[in-house]
Amino acid sequence: MIINKMEKRETRQKKAIELLIAKINTFFTAEDIYKKLKKDNLKIGIATVYRFLNELRKERIIHAFTCYRKKLYSKKGMSHSHFVCEICGEIKHIELDRIDFLKKFINEDLCHVQIELSGICSNCKNKR
Repeated sequence: MIINKMEKRETRQKKAIELLIAKINTFFTAEDIYKKLKKDNLKIGIATVYRFLNELRKERIIHAFTCYRKKLYSKKGMSHSHFVCEICGEIKHIELDRIDFLKKFINEDLCHVQIELSGICSNCKNKR
């Protein structure tokens, strides 16, 4: 997971971020990382966390998604999909087991997918 040490300056803050991310097995935000490191009494700024996460994303070490107008990160090429109700605004996360079906539409190296479906949820549909 380490970025090429010859090109990037290693700091205590970056090392702490790397070690924390190594322990995470789900989606996380920059704020999650920042709060945990501050709780551990590390002197770090939120901008440092964002910059380092962006470096990791560019190196394809982590992946970025958008959810609830926030940027989420993941170490794995996980898919991130949800359904948004156009009436009540409820957001339901959808777990996609496979994304192979998309390969017939593109000739690219697919690592993860973010899909947002919108419509009317069952609660709102039943109220009509």
